[in-house]
Amino acid sequence: MYRSLVDIPEKVGRSIGLRDCECEEFECGFCICPIFEFMFGMKKSHIKIYFFALKTKRTIKEIAARISKDRTTSLRLLQSLIDKKMVIKEVEMLPHGGIRHLFSATPQEVLKEKLGAISKELGSVVDKLILQDWTLVKDKQIGIINN
Repeated sequence: MYRSLVDIPEKVGRSIGLRDCECEEFECGFCICPIFEFMFGMKKSHIKIYFFALKTKRTIKEIAARISKDRTTSLRLLQSLIDKKMVIKEVEMLPHGGIRHLFSATPQEVLKEKLGAISKELGSVVDKLILQDWTLVKDKQIGIINN
């Protein structure tokens, strides 16, 4: 996982220049992994699920097979995506009784809007941070750090 925002421009820039993503999982040409990991807190398994369910509704069995995880782990990953509003869970009534759960990814347009909003907010926060005098940072226990 890319733990630092500082890493993202270099990784994405290098990827766009080469038209080849550095991650082993996808061939996207625009290095989506570090952005999804940093901006949405998604791990590779989450990203795999999102893109697998982007065009078609999927069952838990299909998702578990695709990401090579057991059903329990897959359900836990799906629940975290549902909590983040990245995946939608639907219940389908079966013709002879019973139900099945289907999972679909939130439409990409919705995520693109969310990504744009996060980007603007982050830009605003960074701009304010740049204007601050960092020598005034205080440690709550010992007072001024730069004495």
